Amino acid sequence: MLQAFPRSRPLVASALLSSIPVLSIAVSATAQVAPNPYDTVTIARDSGSLANHDVVHRLVWRQRVRVDGANWLRLVFDRDSTLERDSFVTLTSLRDQNVQFFEAWSLRDYRGMSAGFNGDTVDIELWAGPGTMHNRLSLVAAEAGRPHSVGIQSQCGPTDDRVPSTDPRQARQFPTGCTTWLISKFAGLTAGHCTSNTAQQMHFNCPPSSSTGSIVLPAPSDQYPYDVSSVRRLNSGVGRDWTAFATVRNSNTGLYPGEKQGSWYELGTPVTSTTIRITGYGVDRDQRNRSQTQQTHTGPLATYSSSQTRLCYVVDTEGGNSGSPVIDDRTGKAIGIHTHGGCSTSGSGCNSGTAINRTDLQAAIQAVLQSRVAGAFESVGVGCKGSNGVPQLDALGTPDIGRNFVLSGKGLALNAAGILSFGLSKSSWLSVPLPISLTNAGATGCSITSSIDATEGVVSTTGLWSRNISLPNDKTWIGGRFYFQWIGLDKAANSLGITTSNSLGVEVGGIR
Repeated sequence: MLQAFPRSRPLVASALLSSIPVLSIAVSATAQVAPNPYDTVTIARDSGSLANHDVVHRLVWRQRVRVDGANWLRLVFDRDSTLERDSFVTLTSLRDQNVQFFEAWSLRDYRGMSAGFNGDTVDIELWAGPGTMHNRLSLVAAEAGRPHSVGIQSQCGPTDDRVPSTDPRQARQFPTGCTTWLISKFAGLTAGHCTSNTAQQMHFNCPPSSSTGSIVLPAPSDQYPYDVSSVRRLNSGVGRDWTAFATVRNSNTGLYPGEKQGSWYELGTPVTSTTIRITGYGVDRDQRNRSQTQQTHTGPLATYSSSQTRLCYVVDTEGGNSGSPVIDDRTGKAIGIHTHGGCSTSGSGCNSGTAINRTDLQAAIQAVLQSRVAGAFESVGVGCKGSNGVPQLDALGTPDIGRNFVLSGKGLALNAAGILSFGLSKSSWLSVPLPISLTNAGATGCSITSSIDATEGVVSTTGLWSRNISLPNDKTWIGGRFYFQWIGLDKAANSLGITTSNSLGVEVGGIR
């Protein structure tokens, strides 16, 4: 039997957000934040310690949270909240029925702060896992969004020439109204003056705003909290204003934002005499349903001071555009972070940002990128056809330390035995390069695509198979790679009487 994966202990929800060092707190009067004001309302609701002696999940606690007149709600749970194995919480907006799920790992990673929900009412349900004894949910507060006005800033000329856009790499920062964007699966950048409160989230795929300009929140599956411990920032004025950070995995999908969105920005070096594009979530006074939704505009780079690491460009922006990528429109690469307004409706002035090649910003980016590995699966090669189709290995879940995932097979021969192999390489086995074709041995189209360093005998009666695998909560595993492959007996398949699946590679993730 393969025994490399001892079951990890249940995770416990940890403290609410803690403070982080800030290099400077000076903020220019033209910094482009679009406030989304809210009130923090104290709410004391405690489930107490709840058990479930049944063999199935059971609803053990239900509460409704309502703050009359709120545009949106975000709930805050305290450090005593605990979910044992398989227990979970559902939070449901009464307005649009959007749902967020919390398990122990995600309640911990979100630091007890929920996603944002549209409307003034959220229903909470605590579902205790089978045989669990000590589940507890303690609600301490709710952030309640309130209406706000829409102004106008830094428009370069008499008309606002921004147009709607749908770049998947961009997000609206919530609740502080700024723009934020991806540079990897999990890492992002924004302006330093946007993160004085680090309890921020990236919101992708934002719906149109209301007719008065109030924001409408996307589904919880498109919301990603910043990892507070990862945030690095400088807030010292024009040309010296940046934040680098990592997000946590989404509580519903288990994905990092770059995995869900499918792309992120490549960084470039600023050059003179180029066209700049600014894409972000600025307010819009003229078309209020576009306010703080994604819009874009291009214009010339007016000046670039390498000594001051300041970019100046004639491109329309508004409050809420702070943090937007400054994009070289010729290459599509991000060369800076937009931070300050300076244009006027008369056509004078320019808007400003921080160049991406600042030494301290580059160091912060590298530190964030090296702070974790995004655990991932990789399919290597393809299976060969057998009596029940082409065998295929897949996985469901998240291959991070302390987490579980399910390895599954389909298309396996009925009522037949097989071997599940475990290996550490997809390039060679016993000094022989991989893949190794088995066609000449009589198994046409079949290949060994990963090394065989350990094996386990398995049987499939229905052509399907699955195994739950638990990764240890051990940081030495982070970045490790290993591979599984199914080799099954199938007399009807070929003269050798076997079939092979693809190999399923696992890269182990986690926070270093």
